[in-house]
Amino acid sequence: ISLVNGLVTGKVHWFHLSMLFLTTCSLLAAVLTRPAKQFAFSKADGLVLVLATIVALTYNWQLNPEPEKMLFGGQLVVLWFLLRFIFTGWPQLRLFFLTTIVVTGLVEAVLGMRQLHGFEGSNHSLFRLTGDFYNPGPYSGYLAIVLPVCLWMILRQTKMYLYYLAWGTLLAIIVVLPAGMSRTAWIAAALSCAWVYWEQRIGWKKTKTYIYEFKTLTIVSSVLVLISVAGALTGIFLLKKDSANGRLLLWKITEQAIVEQPWTGTGLGGFPAAYAETQAQYFASGEASETEMMVAGCPEYGFNEFLQIGLEQGLVGLMVFVLLLGYSLFRGVKNRQAGAAGGILALMVFSLASYPLQLPEFWV
Repeated sequence: ISLVNGLVTGKVHWFHLSMLFLTTCSLLAAVLTRPAKQFAFSKADGLVLVLATIVALTYNWQLNPEPEKMLFGGQLVVLWFLLRFIFTGWPQLRLFFLTTIVVTGLVEAVLGMRQLHGFEGSNHSLFRLTGDFYNPGPYSGYLAIVLPVCLWMILRQTKMYLYYLAWGTLLAIIVVLPAGMSRTAWIAAALSCAWVYWEQRIGWKKTKTYIYEFKTLTIVSSVLVLISVAGALTGIFLLKKDSANGRLLLWKITEQAIVEQPWTGTGLGGFPAAYAETQAQYFASGEASETEMMVAGCPEYGFNEFLQIGLEQGLVGLMVFVLLLGYSLFRGVKNRQAGAAGGILALMVFSLASYPLQLPEFWV
């Protein structure tokens, strides 16, 4: 904690040790046991390597603004292939991995409850609820990503201990998530859970049959849902109006910065400088409104991971990243892993208005 950004630095340090442990275990498993299936290179593996190459090529090695992130990113690539090797050779461990994620969600939810009731201190002087994070935003986002995994376990699992674990974690998250006041996390949780339930209990076949048999009711229901969603989004916008206006300005300036160097990007860690320069040019032009001038700042993150990746890794890097996420969702649905796919969907939605990929646990 005494280090700069000690909370994140400490987690990265433990990730380094965990990677060493996992690598040792994988090597022992490869030597001492015979895997059920041999590892085969996939399209997703290729996309991961292409994305890693783009990050390395666009990085400003002379300035070297984010050496720790580059080391962490390299280890993430190793982690990807270690998990691919493990899950290919021992597929029964996939459920163990998802169960571990659910357990971390339960631990975070219980910690959040203790913080809300004053039994545990938070990691920020202005917020009572942070979990193991620095503020409620990323904390709520992490819980939103675990929630669809819990719902999938409830809908799919026949093992009673996993069923009750998933129920306990889901209820704990539902209790503590509203207190985080993260609008993006609420939307991510609602959309991902709705999608997991639809995928497991309804599906395309039943949906098309229902639409065909009840056309009028479908149209009326769709209109009512759209009105409800519009009203909910308006209420969420007004809940923290200044914060929402600040995000809109952030995205506007980031888009302008992308246009200035769409293919080469700024490289990893280049967002703050590029944003500050573009924002200064925008205000000097006299086009900024009074609202924009009031909410302007010097952010470290873009509060939209897709825009930040587009600025730092260029449009090609952004396309590869989106392809990797899309292919992961496609394979998740095809392999009947709706829980993991729901978690990725929640991460994508949360990434639209927050900065989860600037923190190590979300990448893992």
